[in-house]
Amino acid sequence: MIISKRLEDAEFIMSKDELTYSAVIEDFKNASQIHILTYNISKDQNVLLKALKDCEKDTEICIVSNIPGRWESYFGKTYADKAKRSISLYKGKLSPQKIADKAEVYFCFSNHAKIIMTDNIAYVGSSNFSEESADNFESGFISRDVDFIEFLQEEVFPWIIDSSSEYKTDEELLFLETAIRKSIAMFGAMHEEYYQMFYLLSDHRGIEKWYYNTTSSALHTRDLEKAKEICYQYLELLKRVNKIFDLRVFYEKGIDNLDTVIEEASHTIENMEMLFMGSVYDLAKFDEQDFVDEYLSECYAEAYDEKLDYYVDKAMSAASNAFAELAEEAKDEADMLLRQIEELETLAKKVLKLFKSLPLNDIRIDNTKK
Repeated sequence: MIISKRLEDAEFIMSKDELTYSAVIEDFKNASQIHILTYNISKDQNVLLKALKDCEKDTEICIVSNIPGRWESYFGKTYADKAKRSISLYKGKLSPQKIADKAEVYFCFSNHAKIIMTDNIAYVGSSNFSEESADNFESGFISRDVDFIEFLQEEVFPWIIDSSSEYKTDEELLFLETAIRKSIAMFGAMHEEYYQMFYLLSDHRGIEKWYYNTTSSALHTRDLEKAKEICYQYLELLKRVNKIFDLRVFYEKGIDNLDTVIEEASHTIENMEMLFMGSVYDLAKFDEQDFVDEYLSECYAEAYDEKLDYYVDKAMSAASNAFAELAEEAKDEADMLLRQIEELETLAKKVLKLFKSLPLNDIRIDNTKK
């Protein structure tokens, strides 16, 4: 793929013993946006990075760099250790927090291009964003062409970034895998919790058996609200995980994203919400004490003195019958709800398997670990 742009205003420049893009550096103080694309940075010097730190607080800074010495694979521990030191150095020097309040940093492991620009002036040439570039014969061109600068900002840099790893990619991958594993455990625990609300364990002559609960109220509306909240959080997690699957490096390898999985999870959660509004909800909002109080209130003329205990027993019996009736009405939906939770657990296991199958070392910044 090739993208191109003709420009009206350009000046060829070649240098030795000074930076070819010094005019761009001088404009840093006037810039609202700064974009830097480089193959490397200086390992020992910090003058150029300090120039970024000295910009206005609201200046937006975007840096895309390769990491020399980082390879797709390593022939032995010596090479891996050397790469790890280089990766650590780049991560340390290019930490967004150290550079500016509004700094974004990416690593593109296939980049060899060099562009240093503000929203006023752009340099394209052979010089890296490195103090050592001043020691070499370097060349390129400087342009103040507004259309060209806009082209670099809106087409070139997004194209490069689309094939890059964000500064916090490694941390994000670790978080996502941990969160996916937790979601599996979470839906497993949710299923067990709801099962024990709907079913009770009986021990008859040493034989344990589960039977449907029509005798004691264990489910509350707050349980349903908590389950809904967990489900929506899980959908957000899936969308976040899908951003990894949508990366160009995986798309180009023919790896499918999680759109179908997300659609399936959304459908399952919609089914759960429907169940939460039916007889399961009626069961959850039943309050035995409220029922007894209301019953006694209706019988207040008779339920006094020596007759009070009689009416209390009668009210409690009526409450038990009312609960049993609600429970029987909710049984089919309760079983369906349990199946929906199991489906979400199964989906979560599938997502973990798909995530683990990704060639994640292609996007990891530190790919030296086996």
